Amino acid sequence: MITTKEEGLTQKEFFRLLIHLYLKKRWWFLVFIFLMVLVQFSVQGKSEGMNFFIIFAFLYPSLLLYQYYRYAYSDKNENILRTRHHIITEDAIKTYVDDGSMSELKLSAFIKAEKIKQYYLLYISKNQYLIIKEKEFASAYDKELFENKVFFMIKHHRV
Repeated sequence: MITTKEEGLTQKEFFRLLIHLYLKKRWWFLVFIFLMVLVQFSVQGKSEGMNFFIIFAFLYPSLLLYQYYRYAYSDKNENILRTRHHIITEDAIKTYVDDGSMSELKLSAFIKAEKIKQYYLLYISKNQYLIIKEKEFASAYDKELFENKVFFMIKHHRV
């Protein structure tokens, strides 16, 4: 059994995690936009359509950041940002939240696991995941046990 320390996400951490997840999935699109802008600047004759594309290339990332910023800093995400701790057993993860609520998920409910920076993301569905910070583990032994048993089993669908 592994017990984590009480820890919560800050809005800034949540925002950075969302941006990181977006860039991991859609990096190619942003590179494509950048390359098209470079091509447009290298072409001698400019058209109205290309001017629109250049404006779009600068507005799209800005609007994307604004959208994710508003989402991460929204008051409606209070439950995601609450302080919580986890008790991880061989077959389930119990999460205790500071408002007194508790949830239990069987390890077989997780469909995917990945580590991004200092976070472990345990996916329940394509866009829903349980976030466990790397620094939440009480000891290096608990972290290693989690990685070798729970994280490995979920990642390789051996639950």
